[in-house]
Amino acid sequence: MFDFFKSFWDKASGPGGGFTPKGIIIRLGISVAASLIASVVYTTFIRSDESANQSMTPITVLVSVTSVETTTLVPTTVSETVPQTTTSVSITLAPTVATIAPEKTSTSWDFVSPIAGNPKDGLYLLNDILKPKDWSKFTGGTCPVFVSLVLADSIRLFKWSTDRWIDYSELLTIENVGTPLRVKSVDVTNDGNIDFLYEFENPVSGGPKLGAVFAQKECSWHWIDVVDQGSISRTTPYLNHDSAYLSMVDPDSGEPFIVNYNQLIDRFEVVR
Repeated sequence: MFDFFKSFWDKASGPGGGFTPKGIIIRLGISVAASLIASVVYTTFIRSDESANQSMTPITVLVSVTSVETTTLVPTTVSETVPQTTTSVSITLAPTVATIAPEKTSTSWDFVSPIAGNPKDGLYLLNDILKPKDWSKFTGGTCPVFVSLVLADSIRLFKWSTDRWIDYSELLTIENVGTPLRVKSVDVTNDGNIDFLYEFENPVSGGPKLGAVFAQKECSWHWIDVVDQGSISRTTPYLNHDSAYLSMVDPDSGEPFIVNYNQLIDRFEVVR
């Protein structure tokens, strides 16, 4: 190919091939062809060799990793992209999980009973601290031992546990009653276990005193409702228990009525 261009150039440079119109055209054609060949040679051989010789060198960067307490620089190896001038680094870090300690679990009263050798001694200690105006007998039988205290403005329930009384007073939540007055320890459900009959002031000024029964069924404590002429209520006017039976007094007529326990529906019924 070189000999061809040399003979072509000599003919253009010889007599009649100088700066004649024909000679000028031939010279321009040779220049354009030479430029195209040079461009192809550079792109095919020289540029490809330069790209092949460029190395993909790994680099190490420091990535900031933040935990709950500290910030640590962690070495991370990434690869740069050649021949781009800007290195793009994409790093995915596992999320930091903060473990929060659970809040303290306590009874609604947040009361800690003193240690005692037996339930009776423990009750003495409770009375010395809480100053109740009345308290119940110990429950027994096959269920755990409980005792109830009547304070100036609340009623309390405690369960004996090895060496102290544990406060279970949150079970005694009841609405629409006034100041508690006293508690009786009687078996009003006829199952051989002691139940608690509470007496309250009426929240309505001048209203009759109210009674309510808190009993356990299969060792589970709950309030027992009273059915009177189709009406169901948790409290009953002048509810009382003597040595024989449970009774109430109609506040309108002043007449007493017997109150029986219906085991099938777990409710009391006023017999009129």
